[in-house]
Amino acid sequence: LVPSSPGDQKVSTIPDIVVQTRSAARDEFLVVACDGIWDVQTNLEGVRMVAELFEEGEADLGLLCEECLDICLRRGSKDNMTVLVVRLEAQTIGDGGGVMARRERREAEAKAAAAGSDERKRKTQDSDSPGWS
Repeated sequence: LVPSSPGDQKVSTIPDIVVQTRSAARDEFLVVACDGIWDVQTNLEGVRMVAELFEEGEADLGLLCEECLDICLRRGSKDNMTVLVVRLEAQTIGDGGGVMARRERREAEAKAAAAGSDERKRKTQDSDSPGWS
């Protein structure tokens, strides 16, 4: 067997590093995430997801990260998922209810969908029963 270097392996201990010049006036946030996040979205989609959460008024980074994980689960991620968001100086927080408002909307939508499903079932059962004259 010919020994190989760590960089030749499928899983490597050598990090993939890109050095960027920071701009305190323009840089808003930093996202560090593992492949379970990136398996179901592109870098741009991940950035847009975090930016939307800030725009919707989320200031709690724990809730923001939870929502990112929930979104990736709904998109079908089956891998380990870790996400870390660092808010930088230029990031502003928009108006709105943030993650809690999203969760309330999803819950209301689920209840409405369940109510509609129950109504359809009832109508189907009514049409299947014999009519009494």
